[in-house]
Amino acid sequence: MTTAPRSRYDISRVPEPAQGYPSLPTSLNNTAATLTPVAVVDVYDARRRHRALARIDLLDQERRAGRLDEASYLVGREVEHVFEGMSHVGGGGQWLEGDRVDGATSAELMAVFGAERAAAVNAFLAWLVRHLGRWDARLLWMVLGERVSFVDAAAAFGRPGRRGKRYAIDRFSDALATLAEVKAAKGRARR
Repeated sequence: MTTAPRSRYDISRVPEPAQGYPSLPTSLNNTAATLTPVAVVDVYDARRRHRALARIDLLDQERRAGRLDEASYLVGREVEHVFEGMSHVGGGGQWLEGDRVDGATSAELMAVFGAERAAAVNAFLAWLVRHLGRWDARLLWMVLGERVSFVDAAAAFGRPGRRGKRYAIDRFSDALATLAEVKAAKGRARR
């Protein structure tokens, strides 16, 4: 008999830490909205779980609020990972990097890797547009790739205010649910 994997937010049967949680310095990053108790698997015994404090991001907040199921959350992490590949520029092609490597060769190598990464992201964006449409793919790019808030994303779509924010949140969760269904159907036989 197999059991379904439990969410890290299912802490109902996980005991409290004996010493309590560590005290964290107060800052903008350590608030009740960004820290939450989670259950982590013991590295020495996979059957045991412990409570810990974890900093949560947007996907975690949506998962915790119940707007995303586990499959949508995992697809959101994959989308976020692909978008993060294009969010930074590597400095490996700098002429000052070392005296034993030819600078031109290193720069050419970084250009090739950058072009391959850009081609992979463009193919992924085409896949997103094919399954979600232009608006929802753009919303995912804005929220997960550019880290734009739902309020700003709604304003970019011409829907400012509370109703626009609610619309953006609903479209975001629907888009991730659609992608989860597409990924689940990928292994099924076509009819």
